Amino acid sequence: MRRCARPGWLALAWLCAASASAGGLAESVDPSARLPGGSAASEYWDLVAHFSAGHRVYARFQITNEGPGERNGLAFGHVIFPDGSVTPFQNGRRRDRWTLGPQGRRLEIGASVLDLSQDTRRRLSVVKQKKGIRVQLEWAADAAAVSLPESSGSGFQIDVLALAAPISGTLWVRGMDAPHEVQGRAALTHTWMNSAESKIVARRVDIVTFDPDAALFLADVTAPDGTHRQAAALAEHARITFVSHGVASDAPPPGVIPAQLRVALPELSGSVSLGEVRLRHDPLDALPLALRMVYSFGTRPHRVWADAGVAMSRSSGADRAPLSIRDTGIAALTFLGSPPSN
Repeated sequence: MRRCARPGWLALAWLCAASASAGGLAESVDPSARLPGGSAASEYWDLVAHFSAGHRVYARFQITNEGPGERNGLAFGHVIFPDGSVTPFQNGRRRDRWTLGPQGRRLEIGASVLDLSQDTRRRLSVVKQKKGIRVQLEWAADAAAVSLPESSGSGFQIDVLALAAPISGTLWVRGMDAPHEVQGRAALTHTWMNSAESKIVARRVDIVTFDPDAALFLADVTAPDGTHRQAAALAEHARITFVSHGVASDAPPPGVIPAQLRVALPELSGSVSLGEVRLRHDPLDALPLALRMVYSFGTRPHRVWADAGVAMSRSSGADRAPLSIRDTGIAALTFLGSPPSN
């Protein structure tokens, strides 16, 4: 992928990346912690899993320098049952009270573990007996994981580590006689930045679909100055085969949940319709009390999950056939200012 000079503002790195040719995959990326420098630097891994019986699991593991101290660890997530009931989990630890394993591929934050140390298998484990929850999940590593887009040293990067990967395991919450076995598909992304995320992002919308034959990951990001950009990855037969990215137009106001997102990227176009909101969450709930009090004087991040209807088409290329995606998926929205007005 072609290198470009560093833009004058971090968030405009995607303007540079848009000039690279669509569909060109970089070498497979490393899932390990990057530990970016800077007093407000942070990084996080997001897992979204959808199971055949209707269960869902959303989980985030985060390392942040924001607030007092450095490299504080956070882990939080939700188990959503087919009837709509939700069981949350969360852990937050100061730097000396959580563990980053060898090569930065295993995070153990209290009772929550994200293990990316194996070449072929990944694992999520949450065992909180007193809180009444146990989650044990494994999924296949994708050797074709990609960076989206190439960041040119901007300090803001998104890697797609897995898309429509087979996932299986067990879920148990208090009241169940025995753990429930689940099978489905999952997506895993890794994001990191050298500055406070609120300086780069006003609203971020991640769209994921799970069809193993043709799956989509779309990141739709609106910067505080209104710059609107998108990046997408497509997976065929659960392997990432195509990327595209560029500056988008017609950005919905950053403080609202958009009804629809239009996509007009090189070789990839279509739309995403957002439906019913299924879950709302304040990420600061996972912070230790002292850190949470400090954050309360700054931005108030808020996350929302909703259903998403995807209609997307990729044009044919020199070595690939056209591809059409008509599917339902999950939209994860992050607001870095205040909760959305709708």
